[in-house]
Order: sequence, then C-alpha cells, then structure tokens
Amino acid sequence: DMKNIRIGSIGLGRLGHEHAKNLATRVPGAELAALCDVDHEKLAKVAAELNVQSTYTDFTQMCKSPELDAICIVSPSALHAEHIRTALECGKHVFCEKPLDTAVARCIEAEKIVAAHPDQIFMVGLMRRYDYSYRKAKEKIERGDIGRIVLIRAYTQDPVSQIENTLKFAPHSGGQFLD
Repeated sequence: DMKNIRIGSIGLGRLGHEHAKNLATRVPGAELAALCDVDHEKLAKVAAELNVQSTYTDFTQMCKSPELDAICIVSPSALHAEHIRTALECGKHVFCEKPLDTAVARCIEAEKIVAAHPDQIFMVGLMRRYDYSYRKAKEKIERGDIGRIVLIRAYTQDPVSQIENTLKFAPHSGGQFLD
C-alpha cells in the first residue's frame, strides 16, 4: 500500500488553479498538501475551496517543508528555471508547466540543474505527448502509412471563456511561441 504523494503547488493564475483542482480532486495517489502564491486573497480563497491546510507566499519556505514530496510549478514562465532549481535543491520531485523558461540561457541552466539531480523525477507539462490524436499520427508516421512527411500543421484553440485570462498573462507568459 503506497502512501499518497504530497504535493505543493505554486501559482494560482490561469492554469495554476486548474492544476490545483486536478491535484486535489482528480489524480489518484496525489494529495495537494500546500499552495503558494503572492496574492494573499486568492491563496486563502483557493486553499479554503480545496481544503488545503498549508499556504505560503514564500516559495523557498514551501520547498523546505519536510511534509512535501513534490512540487508543481505553475508560476510565471520567466520564473520557472529559478523555481526548478529551488525545488530540486530542496530534494523535491518536480512537475513544471511549459515552457521550461522564457530565455534560452535559463532553459539551458534548467537542463543542467535537472541533470545534477538524477535521483529526482522532473517533468515538463507538454500535454500533446499524451494527446490520443497526436499519438496516433506519430504511430502512422513511424509505420510509414503516410509516406515522407514534408509539412505538419497542427493547431489548438482555447475556449473563448479563457480569452480574458490569456490577454492578462500575455505580457509575462513569453507569448504564444514561447508558451
């Protein structure tokens, strides 16, 4: 009988609230044990909504908690490499929402940090890897069903209900291509 993986999550913006809800209610074996955000009001509201006892406004303090096994990073994109470093150096496993960061130099730094912690699990949330239609297309390409690939065009569209959030986060998210 394995114990639950106790997770601390940082960032309660656009995607962070969704990740927190999923961890709290939909992921078997996961326990959302802590939340971190700089917005005190939102932090208190979401913690109450999801019945999370431990809240932090200081990310390093959350990562130092012996109560946590893993960290979910859903902070602003330009902070990802720094947050990955802190979490891994505190001995936690890490899931980081894409992108890895918004600058190539910081992405390379993040890769080095991850490589320096081979006993910890690190994952970037690239959901298309698990998308059924993408997996099927990859299988067809590998089998040669399609022939030589010259161009692939793929697109996705967020629901219109998300447009306000998307515009609000655009200035620091790294924009469409980096995100």
